[in-house]
Amino acid sequence: MNAAESPTQRKQLRSVAAVAEILQMSERHTRRLIADGTLRAVQFGRVYRVPDDAIDELLSNLAVKPGAKAEEAARQSQPRKVGGRMAAV
Repeated sequence: MNAAESPTQRKQLRSVAAVAEILQMSERHTRRLIADGTLRAVQFGRVYRVPDDAIDELLSNLAVKPGAKAEEAARQSQPRKVGGRMAAV
C-alpha cells in the first residue's frame, strides 16, 4: 500500500459465500456466474474472491431497462421455424 492509499480506498475482496448472501442467491449459482465470466473474480489457488466493483458491475449489466419487458414480449410472440415450418408460440 502506498502512502496516498488508505485502507478504505483499497478494493474489498469478498468470498463466494458473502457474494451469494449479498445477491440473495445460492453459492452454486454464484460460482456458475464466475465460471461463465458473468461475474468477475480473482482466484487464489482453489479459492475465489470477488471485488466489490465486480458486484456493482454485474448488477448494472443485469439491470432491467425501461420498456425492455415489452420488447421481450413482442420478440417472443413472433412465429419461429420449428422443424422446417413456422410454428406459433
